[in-house]
Amino acid sequence: MFPTWASWWPGTPVYNNVHLYLSEGANGGFAAWLRALDTVEWLRPVAVVAGHQDRSRPDTPDTIAQTRAYLNDVENLLARHPTPTAFCQEMLVRHPDRLNPSPLWYGAQTLLG
Repeated sequence: MFPTWASWWPGTPVYNNVHLYLSEGANGGFAAWLRALDTVEWLRPVAVVAGHQDRSRPDTPDTIAQTRAYLNDVENLLARHPTPTAFCQEMLVRHPDRLNPSPLWYGAQTLLG
């Protein structure tokens, strides 16, 4: 029997209102990341402390779904083969309140540049 977890400290797989580091997502990296989110969600934590976070936001389990939605947006946009600039602009429209857009730009350069 697996123990019930009140809180989970997954570290890097879950981000809390911060743009994600995308540079290593190609070649199955995004799929593995989504599986890691499934694992954290399966534990049904009542609190999730993200490895990268906006300290003004609470450590709630909905950050798992928010991270997943961001990754799904990334994969959908990458499938269109945009320029790095177009990719970043669209992600900033979809996620305007997330902090630190620099990793978004670096990821776009790595994945599309």
